[in-house]
Amino acid sequence: MSQLGGILEKFAKLQTFKIELQQNNIGTQGATDLSQGLSKLITLKTLDISFQWNKIGDKGALDLGTGLRRCSDLLFLNLNIRANQNNLTKIRKLHSYIQKIKNLINYEFDNDLNMESEEEEDIENVDMELINDEDFTDENDQVESQENDD
Repeated sequence: MSQLGGILEKFAKLQTFKIELQQNNIGTQGATDLSQGLSKLITLKTLDISFQWNKIGDKGALDLGTGLRRCSDLLFLNLNIRANQNNLTKIRKLHSYIQKIKNLINYEFDNDLNMESEEEEDIENVDMELINDEDFTDENDQVESQENDD
């Protein structure tokens, strides 16, 4: 995955990107590497990314959200992270990261957490209420605040 992340950096003016990575045994580091590459696609308008049936975990999902949030020109996003060992709290955090993309017009978020219990039933709904960033802390927030201080 680190190679893909590095290759993406060379396509900074890419406007449309579709990638299907399902069932590739991609772990946290792979998701982190991909998110670093995606964060360099500053003119990206449309992204369709399929990550189902991997092992990106919570940190990989949050890193992905951090990378996507830097795609400030993104208008259309289809993100599928079904079956990736994520918990509800981190999925909501990822969702809140994506909601901060100012120009986003259409956002489809596919995950399987809503199948686990009734209290999680609305997680697929893009209209779910925004989560206040103060409610969560993780390594991404610390790195982000350090970047903003520079």
